[in-house]
Amino acid sequence: QLMNNSDDFCVCILNQFQANFSFQDYQKLMAMEKSKLFRDYGNKCLQNTPENTSILSSIRFDALQYFKQKNYDKAIRLLNTGIIESGNGTAIDYNNIGKYYLFTKQFEKALASLEKAQQKDPSELMVQMNMAHLYLLQNNFAGAKNLHKKYSKQNINATTTWKDKAFEDFKSFEEVGFDKELFSRMIKFLETEK
Repeated sequence: QLMNNSDDFCVCILNQFQANFSFQDYQKLMAMEKSKLFRDYGNKCLQNTPENTSILSSIRFDALQYFKQKNYDKAIRLLNTGIIESGNGTAIDYNNIGKYYLFTKQFEKALASLEKAQQKDPSELMVQMNMAHLYLLQNNFAGAKNLHKKYSKQNINATTTWKDKAFEDFKSFEEVGFDKELFSRMIKFLETEK
């Protein structure tokens, strides 16, 4: 229901039915049996297997699109039900849902997700960035400052510096209503970091 392009997912479920039932046998099933089979086959189609890669990629892409459209509830629900709850969450998935929680001021859930992301990949700098944001949004300036100081000379990815990403994120937080003053002190600190 939340997926924008659910074709692969639907085909996967259909293939499960075709592999296990003839049309006549399917018609004999009660509605409750069909419903349970849809759920079971749907869960099987969300397992992290090579043939399901496109389904999982679509879910991640759709969740990101919802986030970019500021439809945070749908982004969270889709990533949770399609990836996290089925046991397929990577460090990036947990980081992304942690970020989505930050934007909805669900700080405890953000912390739990970001800690899980750190467990999966302690070297992922996007996780550290979002932890710094969490500290700052909870008025823990010292904790945020320590992370920014530690990583400010590194790149988040091949083309984006830590500082550039921090400034971009601060702007995004301000656009959705977070207090600009919350970030101004950290901006001054980062501008003086050499």
